[in-house]
Amino acid sequence: CLICGKDVLGAERQNHMGKHIMLSLHGITEKNLIAAVAISYPCGSCEGSMSNGACALSIRGRKAISTCREVYEFQIKPASKSTTAKASTNVPIACALCPQTHWKYNMATHLSDSHPHWEITAKKPERIEFETKIALAEDEERRLGV
Repeated sequence: CLICGKDVLGAERQNHMGKHIMLSLHGITEKNLIAAVAISYPCGSCEGSMSNGACALSIRGRKAISTCREVYEFQIKPASKSTTAKASTNVPIACALCPQTHWKYNMATHLSDSHPHWEITAKKPERIEFETKIALAEDEERRLGV
């Protein structure tokens, strides 16, 4: 992990990185970090900024595709389910309003930056489906230490 220096196995990285990002988004400072999580659109693989096209993200089938040098493979559907053992649901999500794909924990920022009135302009069935995708699981923040 480029943030804390721990060796994290591929299967555990999505949850590990998600925890760093969630804590950072809530202004919670972790101790003994070797780097900071990016403030703007943190990448779910390296936690650097995805702004200006760095670490481009897309979805192909059931897999996340990224240009990040720290990319790791995982299946989106299983990783989008929060459990006691793996709380983070930070997975790539295609925006329902434009062609961009963002990490789930960045979607609120994307919507605010690019689609400030999306809840009014989106059609109801699509809006409800999209809201379900971007919603945090019950107890997710608590399980991640927020």
